Amino acid sequence: MTSQRSIGSCVIIISVYFVGFGGCMKKIFLGIIIFSLFFTLVSCSDETEPENMVDSFEIYLATNDSVREFGYYDTENLILKDEPLLTDKDIRHYYWDQHIIELNGSFLEDVFTTSTVVYDEFNTNLYGMRQYITGGSKFLSTSQNMGFVIVINGEKIYSGTFPVGPELATLDEKLIIGDIADDKLAILYTGDEFDIRNNDSIYNFFQKSGKLAQMSGEDSTELVKELQERLDASENNYIELQKKFDELVEVPVNTREDYKEATISWLQNRLNLYILETQEGEDFKNFSDSLLELDLSKVKSVSEAADIFRQAAIASTEKNDRMFNVFEEMYYVIIDGISKYNSIDEIDDNFINLAAENWITVNTAGGKITAYPSVGKLRENFGVFLSPQLNEYLLIKDLERGVMDTAESADVISGDELKVELKFIADFIYLWKEFTIDYPYAYPFNFKAQIRSEKLLDVYIGKTILMESPIYDEETLAIKDTARENYELFIEDYTESPYSMLISDLYGVMKDNAFIFSMEVREFIANVDYDDYR
Repeated sequence: MTSQRSIGSCVIIISVYFVGFGGCMKKIFLGIIIFSLFFTLVSCSDETEPENMVDSFEIYLATNDSVREFGYYDTENLILKDEPLLTDKDIRHYYWDQHIIELNGSFLEDVFTTSTVVYDEFNTNLYGMRQYITGGSKFLSTSQNMGFVIVINGEKIYSGTFPVGPELATLDEKLIIGDIADDKLAILYTGDEFDIRNNDSIYNFFQKSGKLAQMSGEDSTELVKELQERLDASENNYIELQKKFDELVEVPVNTREDYKEATISWLQNRLNLYILETQEGEDFKNFSDSLLELDLSKVKSVSEAADIFRQAAIASTEKNDRMFNVFEEMYYVIIDGISKYNSIDEIDDNFINLAAENWITVNTAGGKITAYPSVGKLRENFGVFLSPQLNEYLLIKDLERGVMDTAESADVISGDELKVELKFIADFIYLWKEFTIDYPYAYPFNFKAQIRSEKLLDVYIGKTILMESPIYDEETLAIKDTARENYELFIEDYTESPYSMLISDLYGVMKDNAFIFSMEVREFIANVDYDDYR
């Protein structure tokens, strides 16, 4: 048996429009980033593919007519639909003992942006499978009474069906595939004969592809429990290290080595904690361990880590994204450590030049050490390895970094002084929030974008207390004209943003109080919950 499929070239063009930089009601086209992903060009014909030409794992839907004629389990006689429901390219792990399929981020993103309302609610049956209104699987866009066929290298292996809906009693079917979590499918066998799921071809395929995995227990919730325990232990360790670090901040010069040792331990554990929080641990243990062997007090470790990344990078941008996730945190750990490891006397031209070679900008203006990322370097060096959404994430960071460079500041706030105009903050609140909406499953980068958007919102609406408020006059408590105008522009220009409603609500409270920063306005700002505007 050979599978039939059509493959075409795919060119993805992402256009990033930056709105609001030019002032009132203008949309300025900042640039078009083109990511062209060219796949092997194959003629879109009905000719069959030679058997075993390419290693593959596929799940097909059987035609309704053949299911009615032969039943779910007459594998050889079932006729396959033209395109597979799922391929090995959509799979992150296959947990062999439980026959659980963990799906990757790019597949999940497509599912959750295209699935219909029939999958919004579900019950859970006795086997832990989700029962939707129409039965079937959300991930595979199927309903009850359909049949599936597992195919390895063009050969049919076994077949079965899907869970029924909650209105029907669970049928006594022996092979069922269904959803069990937000990122996992399970293949269930309830028969009393040989378990056909334990097929050597399937095992060998996933072992060869590196996607074969083992769970620590029959219940996958044990993994979550274990991870939480590890996180709790690491977090307690992190708190203790932070406490020790804080105690050493004001130490005399003769204990500088103790201070340095505590800082190194603190930063290493921060990175360790981050690896656990993003669940990178086991899959990227070698990569992460290699980074942790580097000296985090040396700026040259950035380029050394980049070399490790390049050697570990593969064709799968999804896996590369996850490795970059850890690299990025290390990059910022090293940047944060520059002012902790070095005295201002050690920051000479040689140090500044070495930092620049490692994509870090360092200066000593004002008698203090300031270090921050160099614009464009991460995208320039890693963009080719990463997914389009990660490239967009880095593009927004570069645009924001460019604004702060113009203001000669490491961030929008330096000390307790605002260094950029409110209109720029509004633009980036919008862009970061839009990223979380466009890529809801690009974890943890969507989470980082959400945190950044909320941090900027704190400044924009006056939650963050500054030496001079950009929102109101300190003496008269009158709302400044620039703040009023900015809020009006945000409401008008960013109508589609969830935060447009937040700014509209704030503006309404200010208006009701004659645009005076009254106690009612202060209470509204203090009690804002950003979760209400997602």
